[in-house]
Amino acid sequence: MRKILVANDDGIFAEGINILVTHLLKWGKAEITVVAPDRTKNATSHSLTLDSILRLRKVFMPNGYEGYTVVDGSPADC
Repeated sequence: MRKILVANDDGIFAEGINILVTHLLKWGKAEITVVAPDRTKNATSHSLTLDSILRLRKVFMPNGYEGYTVVDGSPADC
């Protein structure tokens, strides 16, 4: 089975990331992992968090898929 990692810089609650995941779930031929920042992080895509601890937590979205993880860092941290 294929594995797909979905990430963005618009945050875990962005409409686009959730539309993409919903369509990938309908396709049904891959294990999907979603890791995204806890809020919009536009223009910080390549920055890394080096001086603090990153916090990760599972998030349950309305589409029912449990493969979402939110990070309090940058998109590159994800």
